[in-house]
Amino acid sequence: MPNKKGKLFVITGPSGAGKDSVIEEAKKLGLKFGNVVTSTSRKPRGQESENNPYHFLSKKEFEKAIKEKKFVEYVEWCGHYYGTAKKDVNEALEKNQLAIARIDPVGARSYKKMMPESIAIFISPPSLEHLEKRLKSRKTDSRESIKARLEKARKEMNNLSGWDYVVVNEEGKLKEAALKVKKIIEGSAKKKTGRIILFLLGGFLIVLGYLFLFGLSHPGTKQTARKLVQKITIPLEVNSRFRQAQAILSFIPDSAASALLVNFSAAENFSLLLPNMVNPNFEPPSISEALIISQPDSAVLGVVFKLENPPEQNWEKFQRTVRYLWANKYPSQVTRTLPDNSQYTELVPDLEKITPESSNYEGQEIRILAGEGIALAYSQVGNYVIISANPTANGVKEAIYQIMDANKKPEKRAILKDYKRCVEENPYKLTLFKPGADPAAFLVKNPALSLFFGQNRLKSEKCI
Repeated sequence: MPNKKGKLFVITGPSGAGKDSVIEEAKKLGLKFGNVVTSTSRKPRGQESENNPYHFLSKKEFEKAIKEKKFVEYVEWCGHYYGTAKKDVNEALEKNQLAIARIDPVGARSYKKMMPESIAIFISPPSLEHLEKRLKSRKTDSRESIKARLEKARKEMNNLSGWDYVVVNEEGKLKEAALKVKKIIEGSAKKKTGRIILFLLGGFLIVLGYLFLFGLSHPGTKQTARKLVQKITIPLEVNSRFRQAQAILSFIPDSAASALLVNFSAAENFSLLLPNMVNPNFEPPSISEALIISQPDSAVLGVVFKLENPPEQNWEKFQRTVRYLWANKYPSQVTRTLPDNSQYTELVPDLEKITPESSNYEGQEIRILAGEGIALAYSQVGNYVIISANPTANGVKEAIYQIMDANKKPEKRAILKDYKRCVEENPYKLTLFKPGADPAAFLVKNPALSLFFGQNRLKSEKCI
């Protein structure tokens, strides 16, 4: 996407949460913005018309635009396409200081991936019961469609960590919700302008001060200038990566001593993880990031993987991967017959005989595998998978509960500003550790991680 004059705000949330109502009310309260109009292949309803609130295309026209890659994002839902054309985003941002795109959560995540500087605001209903009531009152959806929308909403409301802001649209309190959205949008726009001005002014004064103190002819000027550039650029680089990773970092519990965020290549790293794989048709899950969380004793508390799209498909592949590993560790006995009719027993991995125990924690399903001296627990939370290992089933449950609580209960999250942050060389994207903790020690204590991620020490040269 080319550079734009304006700033983009993505308003998202489940169908029926009141996205349009909240924005229209914010407009009445004085919020000035340009709309990024979404396109759809469904027919207009009620008072809807072209450009209000959609561009209405035929299914054939929409599919032609998809092939020509004209959309920032698109999704097919309940037999209809919904998407945002690149030209509509460009026009809105060129003409307006603020632009708002109203789209579903799947499309909003595509926006955040393509335009990480955009601000995503999730409009949430007060409860699923209220949402069901709203959907039924619209009288535009079938019973099956409402059921599908409610199930989709349930998953979205259990995974709020990926959004910059969450605003609850309480029943009968539309004005309050609209006012919150208005303040978020106007406040974020002012912050951006203020940060740019302060950064430029501060950078100019620092450079001017160094030049004045040392002089252009000073023999150490080049070295001084290099250090100056590092002082300016390293905090910017670290903070940029930190902001981009805030969704996955919200899984760090307050009990953690350090955390490593790793750039993850599924094809390469899973082949290292499963060197004895004999099934050529095995397809590992696609994963973009891995957050490894360590405890004060340098033991691994758990790992959070970010699944690439489509997450449900990769979740199925992830489960199969875990079962395959477990089947290799605890193979089944199979009787074989030789040509001379003599028999022998062979140990082979049998995925069909691996049945994880299912547990529930505050509405979140957890799968548990328990063996001799080790237990695994793993669970899907939106686009993320949490997995933990421990000698006992109770121990592994407690570990995964801590990580889940950090994501679902803000008061149990780590206060990230208390951590030292470092940008590492590949494959490490970011390191966080509390004062007194040594993140490198936990690689020493867990040598398999050093081997798996191709590095046996952390440099921590770029820290703030």
